[in-house]
Amino acid sequence: MKLISVATILLSTTACTWVSLSEKGAQVTISNSNNVVLCQRLGSVNAKTRATLLFSAKRNEEKIATELSVLARNEATKMNADTLVAESPPNEKGEQRFIAYRCQ
Repeated sequence: MKLISVATILLSTTACTWVSLSEKGAQVTISNSNNVVLCQRLGSVNAKTRATLLFSAKRNEEKIATELSVLARNEATKMNADTLVAESPPNEKGEQRFIAYRCQ
């Protein structure tokens, strides 16, 4: 019975998103370096989320990437940025760096 309970919790938490996009964060777009050549670079944003769950079970890479972009978009609003460009892909620790720009 305990095994079923642990498995249920583990499966349900892997489907969850741990962060939510703020209203201001929704106004920040993720773009590529070709689209920001005329924009003002404001700085960098480092996003970090959990890469593993209980007992070192790895989380879904797509969900990690989604959470990182949401965290970065929320953080970019503190710089008045409206666009982010990923500087690198998410790493195995659940971290990713973005460059923040103001394009409008």
